[in-house]
Amino acid sequence: MKKSIGQLAALALTAGLAVVIPHDPASAAERTVVSIKAELDVPSIEFDPGVPSGPRTFEVTDVTAGDQVELTGSDETSNPSEYCGTISVDVDPVSKRITVGPDVAAPETCDFETVRVTVLSSSVAGAAYVSGDLFETGSAEAVQFTRTVTPVSGGVEILWQTTTEAESLDTAGIEQFTYTPPAPPAPARFTLAKPLKVTGKTKAGHMLRVTPVRTAISPAPKNIKIQWFRGATRIPGAQHPTYRVRKADIGKQLKVRIKVTGSAPTRIFVVKAPRRILS
Repeated sequence: MKKSIGQLAALALTAGLAVVIPHDPASAAERTVVSIKAELDVPSIEFDPGVPSGPRTFEVTDVTAGDQVELTGSDETSNPSEYCGTISVDVDPVSKRITVGPDVAAPETCDFETVRVTVLSSSVAGAAYVSGDLFETGSAEAVQFTRTVTPVSGGVEILWQTTTEAESLDTAGIEQFTYTPPAPPAPARFTLAKPLKVTGKTKAGHMLRVTPVRTAISPAPKNIKIQWFRGATRIPGAQHPTYRVRKADIGKQLKVRIKVTGSAPTRIFVVKAPRRILS
């Protein structure tokens, strides 16, 4: 969902936390499905024995990116420490941008030592920081937290962490990231599942055969072109798996070139007869 400058200003002035991943108006076949988890914590707080502790957690699973906010403060799944602070997530893969800022629907300003946001999607392989500060620190305190972006299995994790124990910072700022989709899979390549061989007697008048052709090559090629050679010279008409040795071949090295095309890039295999034609 694209936001105007006025709306972004409203986000900056409203307390809480929001994560925005830009929305995709693509066709249903190209829609982006995401699972998002956000954890807000102050781990240095010491709780009495037996008292529950842990981050305030928000989570949605397998939601389709669209015009609505995918994760909001209402998606809280646990809050054993009874922390304040909220978060929202919006997805728009067109600009491939992640914006982290306040949740305008449920504004609530709180301080945290760590904020962890995990975005899992087949469309997300990594992310890079662009601009802004999640923690509103001011220029004099801008080094009081670290920001790490880490690819994880199936997506990316963004972690903000204060650099001084027991020092918490207000999560009312805005940050922007761009995210990258996974690289397309490498194209298939024709390979030999078993060796190609030229069999038969290497004497004039005898038949040579290259085998196995179709069953040796993987994936199965759509087209196979065979050409026999006498040394480096193409033998006219010799374009079949079998070839009858001729007197002109005596003293020469016969070989066969197999060109395959289909579901993988074109590839050529060359197989030599086991020895020169002797007689």
